[in-house]
Amino acid sequence: MKDKRFQKENILTIPNMISLFRIILIPIIIWLYCCSCDYTAAAIIVALSGITDIIDGKIARKINMVSDLGKVLDPIADKLTQLALICCLTTRFQWMWGLLILLIIKECLMILWGYLTIKTTNAVNSAKWYGKLSTVILY
Repeated sequence: MKDKRFQKENILTIPNMISLFRIILIPIIIWLYCCSCDYTAAAIIVALSGITDIIDGKIARKINMVSDLGKVLDPIADKLTQLALICCLTTRFQWMWGLLILLIIKECLMILWGYLTIKTTNAVNSAKWYGKLSTVILY
C-alpha cells in the first residue's frame, strides 16, 4: 500500500510552494543586509516572508491542503529565516551572539523532541499559535 503522505497531490501544494518561496527569499535577505547594506529593502523582504508565512497556513486550512510535508517545511522556512536574521544582525551588533546561541540550543532541542514525537506517535504535529507568535516577535 502506497503511503498517502508522499503522493504528488500532498507534496506539490500551494502552501508548500509558498514555504519554498520563503526559503528562496533567505539568500536575498542576507545579500541585501550584509552585502548591499540596504536595510530598508531587507526589512521589506522580511515582511514579505512574514506575510506569506501567514498566508500559506490560511490557504492550507481553508482549501484543505494541509500535508505532513507542509507541517515540516513551514517551520523549517521559519527557523532558517530566523537564523538568517540573527546572523545578519550579529554582523552589526555583537550582543546578538547570545541570542544566536540560545536559538541554536532551542532548535536542537526542538529537533530532538520533534523526532521523538514522530517516532513515538507516528504523527507530524502542526505548529501551535505560540510558535507562530514567537516567529512574528522575532521578525
